[in-house]
Amino acid sequence: MRAAVKERKRQAGPSLDGLIGWQGITARVPADWNLGALGGDGRTGYVRVDDERMPRLEVKWSSAQNVNTDRVLTRYLTQLGKTSRQDTIAVARDTRVVSRRQQPTRKSLECFSWRGQRQQGHGVIWYCPQCRRTVIAQVRGGPQEDLLPLAGAVLSSLEDHGRDGWYTWALYGLAVEVPREFELARQQLMAGYLDLQFEWKGRRLRVQRWGMAEMALAERDLEHWVELEYVKRRDVRWRLHPLAGEAHPSLELEGECRRPFHWLRKVAAGLVRLRPPIFLSGKVWHCAASNRIYAVEEVHKEGDERWPRVAASIACH
Repeated sequence: MRAAVKERKRQAGPSLDGLIGWQGITARVPADWNLGALGGDGRTGYVRVDDERMPRLEVKWSSAQNVNTDRVLTRYLTQLGKTSRQDTIAVARDTRVVSRRQQPTRKSLECFSWRGQRQQGHGVIWYCPQCRRTVIAQVRGGPQEDLLPLAGAVLSSLEDHGRDGWYTWALYGLAVEVPREFELARQQLMAGYLDLQFEWKGRRLRVQRWGMAEMALAERDLEHWVELEYVKRRDVRWRLHPLAGEAHPSLELEGECRRPFHWLRKVAAGLVRLRPPIFLSGKVWHCAASNRIYAVEEVHKEGDERWPRVAASIACH
């Protein structure tokens, strides 16, 4: 019976219940893999995803035209050998990690594998003409691990430029859709608090998540907690209104930017019929099922809000 169950699981393939998304790069991974390191921006950057034992998935990308992926891969594998001085590795190129049938749009796709006494790895490299990035990624594992099925599944799930003009940002159980043109400006990634702040042409979009909501709220209601949390803000004038008909206790956030001579700018913009990004709106809600508090807010032009779709994309439980 146990042998039959194992065989069915093997045929079904690895279970990829986790999602990682950063700077337009997304991948399906096992649920116990989490973001381990990151660097750079949308043009050039690096993401590493770890399990409890070791680095598992590494993705690097860079923006350039007329890229020779063969040369990029050669340099990458040479550097890999230098960083593995205590473990002599054997490299194989043109291996079958991901088939072209699985990735038909990536004509420049090339696969590679390597093996040492302590670790092994399988990877891919390609150039995407749509986002103009060269992406190289690999999945690592132990020397005795049956790594190829897992690596193939993870690497086949990689995407590099989002869909329909939106990027998926996913880490530590939070997944949210953000318009592609908004660039990450600031971030705080802590165990009990996530804060992602994006900017584009004077507009600002912010996504926050607090953990251990029951402890944070204590005997207070959500409105009182938000007032205490936002009381020190000086960038905007804000007001709260209860939102009826929501699946969770929710508050609507609205207001305007607090800037020098703001009233004069507003009058001047009205005279020349401009719509500057000076209005604040958003939503704060408490999800009891996940024991978390979420907030999505945006500084935007009048009548041009993106935040409702951003908030709706968050599956909080």
